[in-house]
Amino acid sequence: MSTNPVNDVDWWKSPNTPDKKRSTGNDLDANSFLELLATQMKYQDPLEPVSNTEFVAQMAQFNSLQRLQDISNSMDSTRAYGLIGKVVSYTTTDDSGKQTIEFGTVQTVYTKNGQSYLTINGKDISLDNVVEVAESSSKPIGDLIKLIGLEGKGYVQDSKTGEFVSVGGVVKSVRKDADRDYVVMDNVAAEVDSIQSTDYVTSQDKYEYLQSHVGQEVSMTVKDPVSGKTATIKGKVESVTNENGKIKVVLDGVNVPANLLYSVSQP
Repeated sequence: MSTNPVNDVDWWKSPNTPDKKRSTGNDLDANSFLELLATQMKYQDPLEPVSNTEFVAQMAQFNSLQRLQDISNSMDSTRAYGLIGKVVSYTTTDDSGKQTIEFGTVQTVYTKNGQSYLTINGKDISLDNVVEVAESSSKPIGDLIKLIGLEGKGYVQDSKTGEFVSVGGVVKSVRKDADRDYVVMDNVAAEVDSIQSTDYVTSQDKYEYLQSHVGQEVSMTVKDPVSGKTATIKGKVESVTNENGKIKVVLDGVNVPANLLYSVSQP
């Protein structure tokens, strides 16, 4: 029996998470194969034509290639439909060619020209562009306890805007509400966008306010440095820094929905 605690939490690793986007520029598809075969037959030496054995072997190769492509397309389609209702992160490219990462819930799935597409936030996203999946789980609270002491990454969602922000930290405890399970993380590093605590006055300096509240729980809106999305979270301020105008904090006691975890690992 394995003694590696990470093996006990493999159920967090989504079986529906696609591999990183594969480069297919040098792959030989079925149409290219047929074109090459037709060209070979057209320009073959009439004095030494291709033998029936070679022709049959090449046709067998083509049939095998076609079956492999059909299997691959079927697997992609099955994987895509398995993502409906799940929260995923995905890459998008704007008109200037800049690539960013966004988050959202998969609403629908469809297939076009053998390629699977997901509808997320009203956009059509190729399955190949999906980066990570927050895999829902119906595991009992006893299994969640196995995560304590591990590094975790997951999404928190803003209750007003619906936007998702990725956070990470060390799982220190788990808790259960009436309708949802949470893991409670310490050492969560985040960039502060604004402060929402009721005792904060907008004219106050955010850095000074946070410094005076070290060791206390503060409600704040944090920004995802990759996507630029924001979400409001609560946590006990462990430390605060000001790096070239960017205020960053380390928080303890941040609640992350257990079904929005997408990664756990040894610290």
